[in-house]
Amino acid sequence: MEKTKNKMGIGVYLKKHKVAVIFEILSALFACVLSTASTLLFATFLAKITTGSFGESLRLLIIAGTCMIAGRFCWWLNSYIYYKYANIIWKEIAKDLTKRSFALSISTFSDNNSGSFITRIMNDPMEVLGNLSSLIDRIVEIITQIVVIIYIISLHWIIGLLYSVMLILSFIVEFYRRKVNKKNIATSKKINDKTYSLVKETIESETDIKALGLEEELYDTINISFDKYQKQKSKEDIVDTSIWNTRNVVLEVFGLIVLSLGIYLMEQNILTMATYILIYSYRHDLRDFVWNVGVISKIFTQISISTNRMFSLYDEKRIK
Repeated sequence: MEKTKNKMGIGVYLKKHKVAVIFEILSALFACVLSTASTLLFATFLAKITTGSFGESLRLLIIAGTCMIAGRFCWWLNSYIYYKYANIIWKEIAKDLTKRSFALSISTFSDNNSGSFITRIMNDPMEVLGNLSSLIDRIVEIITQIVVIIYIISLHWIIGLLYSVMLILSFIVEFYRRKVNKKNIATSKKINDKTYSLVKETIESETDIKALGLEEELYDTINISFDKYQKQKSKEDIVDTSIWNTRNVVLEVFGLIVLSLGIYLMEQNILTMATYILIYSYRHDLRDFVWNVGVISKIFTQISISTNRMFSLYDEKRIK
């Protein structure tokens, strides 16, 4: 039993389809390289066109456009591989978890509601697979944004210093957001399991409930469960979006400061118009970078919670 328990995890299933997983990652990496290349080429294009180099600008535009289209093809290939194999892997996990549930003790079923087992088998595997795919996409976007941010930072040391300070502050807020969100998601899932189980058992026992005249009593009980889930889910979403929006306001203010500083540096002939246009064109990349880091941290949280729930079926002490 201990040997089986230690071996089970999402990696076991990904390894069985490692060729498809490798191709999905490679297609995303190629898309990343092409996206980064097109981004830098478009930046150079903007710089050249402001200086009147129209012939060279057209050449850069054609190359950048070609890279962009090729990158979209790579993303299509990435999506094709995911949709083909995600459902296969979900089926394999669901079958194994169902088989494993037959080996659980009667006391485990008595101590836990049926909804928690159903969501572990049916919902959590697909949620993990979807999050893993999203994780690859976000990491690719982040790599591209890092290149752009480094490029902007290298344009002038004062702008680079401001970007560095804002990155540090943003990450501190994001780590706090992740910690709070992880706790709230776990609580929401637990309440959802109980609500799901209550509704399911009520519907399955509808005939007996009517015969005993318990409709009103059970209706009130279900409403209480709905209210608890609604309040918890609202708390989860409101707290998360409040922290997220506060961080974004700070980043927007920072963007205005950078642009204002850019005007001053141009007046002092320290910054060229071409460089200022580049800073303006990619001013949202820092916000998007921090956003993607936040999304990645949330994805890791969701993967961690879902995998723990799924594979806790192999360790009855962890089922709760």
